[in-house]
Amino acid sequence: MQEFIGEVKKKAQEVYGVNVQKAIFVCNKLDEVSIGEKASVITDTVERLKQLWNGLDSNQIIPFSTTEAQWIQDQGGVAPNFRNLLDKLALLIPTAQYVTTLSAKTCACSCCTPYRVPIECKCCTEYPELMERMDEAGVKCITEHTGFKANCLHPDVIEVSFYEFLDVNGPIGDEEPIHE
Repeated sequence: MQEFIGEVKKKAQEVYGVNVQKAIFVCNKLDEVSIGEKASVITDTVERLKQLWNGLDSNQIIPFSTTEAQWIQDQGGVAPNFRNLLDKLALLIPTAQYVTTLSAKTCACSCCTPYRVPIECKCCTEYPELMERMDEAGVKCITEHTGFKANCLHPDVIEVSFYEFLDVNGPIGDEEPIHE
């Protein structure tokens, strides 16, 4: 579990703006634990997670039994832990939307697509060479430039570039010849 938590934390820190204190942990498969052991299994899991996830609050951990949830749903209700999970997920949605749109704040051309990883989020206005071309053509984004459309979006140019890439770099991976 320690290795898994370490990987999760590493990935979360790579994503711009992610707050690991907003994470939630769903302890599922509690159906497989005997009734007499459930409380101790949950307590042990919470303690282990607190050791591995600095600053973890017990409210971030949701014990979950699908059997119980299904039984309650069959009676026309919603299991309390399922409701808790839905409520916590609803709180995470605005955070996720904020993180995604935060990445787009560097966009000055209004054409960029937001990405979660900052290194992937580059606007054409960040490059002086492109700005010169855009100013000359009177466009606000390089994707509106006729040279970009002709050289980067035309299917024949993309195909020729692909074959050139293969000539220089060799096969892509499975050693199968490409379909021409």
